[in-house]
Amino acid sequence: MRYVGLSGISPHKLKELEHETIKTIEVRSTHNFLSALETDVGDIIVLTSTSLGDVRPGTTGVIAKILEKQIAMHSCGHMACALAGGTLKDYIIKCPCHDWRYDFRTGEFLDAKEIKLPVYEWKSSDGKIFIKIQEG
Repeated sequence: MRYVGLSGISPHKLKELEHETIKTIEVRSTHNFLSALETDVGDIIVLTSTSLGDVRPGTTGVIAKILEKQIAMHSCGHMACALAGGTLKDYIIKCPCHDWRYDFRTGEFLDAKEIKLPVYEWKSSDGKIFIKIQEG
């Protein structure tokens, strides 16, 4: 079991998590995204509205245990099912409809390498994530 901190979560979302009106959050920052990729079911996360550089012992937030891990990506190449409902383990995302498995890092379908989902280059700048959709 690991302990992971996700920072910069809006106070409104923290309240919703605390009162269990929502059970999922959208991870937007690069740091939180990369931290979330390293987590597994059973890990403990601390969610705080404090920025990453200001997290100190005693920082308040919501402590949660990861019960299920899901990630949003592209539609499956089989029948265009949304991969947002799929499961992710060791960089492998599995389609919730028919269990097609893709390498999250490359977009390759594991059972037929010639089938590949688009993978987009991204970067972080000024606290925002930019995704390169096309050349231009």
